Amino acid sequence: MSVDVDAAGQRTAAGVGNQGPSPLGNVPPLIVSGVSKIYANRGRRDKAVTAVDNVSFTIAPGAAVGLVGASGSGKSTLAKMITASERPTSGSISFGEFAVDRLRPGRRRKFHSRVQMVFQDPYGALNPLHTVEYTLMRPCENFLHMSGQEARQRVHELLETVGLTPPTQYAAKLPHQLSGGQRQRVVIAHALACNPELIVADEPASMLDVSLRADVLKLLATLREERGLSLLYITHDLLSARVVTDEILVLNKGKVVEQGPTKQVLQHPRDSYTVQLLNAVATPFAIAPAPDAPDEELTAGARAEPVELAQRSHAVITANQDPNGAYPACPTFSAYKGYAWLRDGAFTAEGISRFGNVESADRFHDWVNDVLNRRRDQVDNLIGSARAGRRPSNDMMLPARFTLTGDDGAEPWRNFQTDGYGMWLWSAVTHARRHNKDVERWRSGINVAVDYLTSFWDRPCYDWWEEHVEHRHVSTLAAIYGGLRVTVEACVLDSGRRQSSIAATEAIRTLVLSQGVAEGHLSKWLGTSAVDGSLTACVVPFGLIGINDPIALTTIAAVSSDLDVNGGVHRFRADVFYGGGQWLLLSALLGWNLAVRGDTHAALKYLRWMAAQANADGDLPEQVPTHLLNPASRQEWVHRWGAVATPLLWSHGMYLILADELGLDNLGGIG
Repeated sequence: MSVDVDAAGQRTAAGVGNQGPSPLGNVPPLIVSGVSKIYANRGRRDKAVTAVDNVSFTIAPGAAVGLVGASGSGKSTLAKMITASERPTSGSISFGEFAVDRLRPGRRRKFHSRVQMVFQDPYGALNPLHTVEYTLMRPCENFLHMSGQEARQRVHELLETVGLTPPTQYAAKLPHQLSGGQRQRVVIAHALACNPELIVADEPASMLDVSLRADVLKLLATLREERGLSLLYITHDLLSARVVTDEILVLNKGKVVEQGPTKQVLQHPRDSYTVQLLNAVATPFAIAPAPDAPDEELTAGARAEPVELAQRSHAVITANQDPNGAYPACPTFSAYKGYAWLRDGAFTAEGISRFGNVESADRFHDWVNDVLNRRRDQVDNLIGSARAGRRPSNDMMLPARFTLTGDDGAEPWRNFQTDGYGMWLWSAVTHARRHNKDVERWRSGINVAVDYLTSFWDRPCYDWWEEHVEHRHVSTLAAIYGGLRVTVEACVLDSGRRQSSIAATEAIRTLVLSQGVAEGHLSKWLGTSAVDGSLTACVVPFGLIGINDPIALTTIAAVSSDLDVNGGVHRFRADVFYGGGQWLLLSALLGWNLAVRGDTHAALKYLRWMAAQANADGDLPEQVPTHLLNPASRQEWVHRWGAVATPLLWSHGMYLILADELGLDNLGGIG
């Protein structure tokens, strides 16, 4: 197809003429061909800066292309040329009837009614003296020639489109009266006002709070799908491009170094610069699937083995559940036999709940509720002592594990661990929500746990692995945060406990962000830079850090790079327990985070690795010795306690969680 240029600076396809927007499969609405931009430096040619160097690509009608690169890569310069804010030094840009690279002033109004920009800064994009209604009415009146009444009706439609409802609540507001996310939605509504065919979104979410970024990206994706818009999405974050784009161009020093379908670029990057961009946010997302991985989600033929192991996991858990409701950690391991941990049980119950066995999960939560009710007086005495200035000793605190009948147990143990109490709150409320159950059933136990945690959350204690009692551990704080947060959301607490829980969650988050982050990632305990495999739980499921927060991405990357070996995740680098093997539950935890992020291929890697560790009976162990961090210490533990705990119910529960998160529905058919 040839492209001609007329005297007015319009391009028309030879043999097509001016027929308006092109249909899908015909002339693409945007063609960038050999575009370069060179900035002279005070007239010195030898010091000229090439911002964009011979870039070519096409955006077909309704397609979304991501332009990705670090600061200074040429992204914004290219965007300015595409929107006719600057002219290229060489090359051409055409958009339907418009020769954008030589667009004349008289054509700009019509061009900009069809190509709109969403800017990075929602604070600077809106006039602080203009109401939302005035801001959105202007393009309707100026470009669409609407009357005032028509424009006001259009404003209400636009606000509803971008999720600002009811419109009357927002129309009269000034920008300073809106949140950052609301301002960006107004900016998007402004871009939509003229019914554009192409939107150029330049880092549209980068200046927003992390909790709002995903919402804005989802909005762009939805608008594109519903309206058939073409989209050029400009970002430095390869992973966010996954949400809204079909194709990615990676720009480095003005040149396109990699180009291809979004999924292909993310999972099989070819250029080293692309790999660097991926590693800068979250290494696991660049991991290619196993050679036998399906192209999309699990196919019917690939479901058989995972479903079979999920059913086996359910059978192992329920067969070993005590008549009282407790989930024993392991029925055979000498150090665990006859004991149940709230930590293990909370995740095990979550897996069983996802599997659909409501009765089994109910019985576990009933058991915990009873265990806590029996310790109501103990908690009241602990709180009374603390308020009187008498700090309770660690051996006076609630234990981490109980006998199956709910007693403390006679054997000495490193018992002061607070994470399990937060985990149980999270597990019980999540189960109740999933199956529309009244959480009032466990209210008395919830009150005990909340009183205990809000009074003693900030005390150093043993971590998930029952080590380092002298530290405050980030994963422990996250578990407490997650448990208190869901109880507040469930509206099960009285006013006093609600306020105490809110205060505790705010204090925990502030503390972790100020002292529990090192080198951009969460740390094993406050004040260190060490990484722990449990840290991904701070993101999913406990939500201390949002899934799109850079700290979350860097933490996932740190766990993967430091502790993941071929799908098996270690606890921490200095681990000597049974030689420091790879823990199945931590592989599931990392896979769970990836699955929630939408990277099913990477998450499937961990599910497959877990399945490969099952013994001939389908039992999953606590850890495996395939890769040991400290092999010289393994035999000491074997001699002391025997073979590694198998089956570990927590491993089976985590397998059920990850299998469910990946969409392996109909695992057991239990209603």
